[in-house]
Amino acid sequence: MGRVRAMTLPPIPALTWRDLTWLLVVIGLIWAGLIIFGSTRPFWFDEVFTLGAAGRFPDVDWPVVRADVHPPGHVLLVSLVARLFDGPSYGVRILNLVGLAAYLAGLAVLARTLGGPRAVVVGVLIGSCGLTLALALELRAYGLLLGLSTLGHGVLLAELRTPRAAHLWLLGGVALALGALHFYGTLLGHALIGTALCARLWQARAKAKLGLGLLILGFLTAVFLLWAGLFLQGDPLGERVSWIALQAAQAGPLYLVYTVALFLANISPVLAASALVWLWRAKGLHGRAEAGAFWMLVSSIMVVVTGAALGLITPTLTVKNLIVCVPGLALAAVLWAGPVGVRRMSRGPVPALALALLAAPGLWKAVQPVQDLPWVLRQAADPVCDGVPLYTLDGGVVHRLGLQLYGGAQRPLVDLRALSEEALVPAQEVGCPTVAALFHVTNSVAEVEAFLHAQSLALTLTLAPPWDATRQAQTYVSHGAVLRLPSPEALANSGAGG
Repeated sequence: MGRVRAMTLPPIPALTWRDLTWLLVVIGLIWAGLIIFGSTRPFWFDEVFTLGAAGRFPDVDWPVVRADVHPPGHVLLVSLVARLFDGPSYGVRILNLVGLAAYLAGLAVLARTLGGPRAVVVGVLIGSCGLTLALALELRAYGLLLGLSTLGHGVLLAELRTPRAAHLWLLGGVALALGALHFYGTLLGHALIGTALCARLWQARAKAKLGLGLLILGFLTAVFLLWAGLFLQGDPLGERVSWIALQAAQAGPLYLVYTVALFLANISPVLAASALVWLWRAKGLHGRAEAGAFWMLVSSIMVVVTGAALGLITPTLTVKNLIVCVPGLALAAVLWAGPVGVRRMSRGPVPALALALLAAPGLWKAVQPVQDLPWVLRQAADPVCDGVPLYTLDGGVVHRLGLQLYGGAQRPLVDLRALSEEALVPAQEVGCPTVAALFHVTNSVAEVEAFLHAQSLALTLTLAPPWDATRQAQTYVSHGAVLRLPSPEALANSGAGG
């Protein structure tokens, strides 16, 4: 990329506070509408874990929270917001509006640094990525991470342009907020501060100072790896419930390549914009990139490299976790394009149409239900079933938390493969209709029905709506399904037919 020297930027277009306010209001209304519209989707596996662990403040499930690999900040925020609602309401997803506020604050900082037009382009590129559209609506920390990452990268660019102590203090505050929310938030906070310090030392053009900067980056990376390693050792009390500490066999180079490839597919608008600039440069139609583009990449490179190092042991480098890199990559693309490139990309309807086509699949997927755990758990938590074993393929803390959320029935969890005719007796004696609850597993309808046939079990497999209406042999039960005892009418008809 060549030697990066001064952080001088072109003249900033005039932008009044009134223009900026209207700009942020329009973007904010669009995203707020999408968040509210998308909040009616049924909760899926991870969201039930979050909601169940959070409870309603101060009734937090502290053993679960302390055992999780992620810091407790997001769970505590969910717990506070949950007090506004009666029961496990989808309205708790309004917490994502806090992430939207951080996102808008980041765009405001970028507008003062780059000018309004280019800040809008950065915001559009971030907002049109498939990861953003899919994850910013979930009851997880991703929406907050995205907003704070946008703000952090905006402050980082301001620091590159005009080094000030206030910028470093603000970066420190953003890093603390990121680190309170998520495992990868901690990593990004380290990366932002390390990048800012290295950029300062690089501008001094002193090899000794540059070496000191690299030592700082190495120290921050080592601290994160040590912190992560302590978490990944497992809970000494044997109560760790995090699914991040998976089998090492699931990690490795092939897993990392797959993850990065899937991530790149989910940021296609950013890649398309960068490819367009590269094409213009190849044809001699574009000038040099703006200073700062390289430094915007450094934080993302640090996140990916450090995550990949951990990923060789355990698959922490997931596509969802890499959402923290989206703002930095979008900003790098805009800086690489420069003012001339951004104006060229913004001219005419073709770029807007191409962007809409790239964003459409992500937007469609964002509003589609993934799983319907509330439906499954309500079937399983029938009060008449209290004390009756519940058979599952993925028994664990999510089942326990879900039963508490949706009915309160206490049912011991048993592996589905132990199900037999004798095991159905407790449910038959008390009239408990739901014997098993299945979700977050990759088995198909055909596989489950083959298992029932092999065990000579007269149970009915029912998928959560709307998947039950369109079920086929290869439909996955991961969307949510239950195994029920046949109704008295069905038994009577079966006896009459025999």
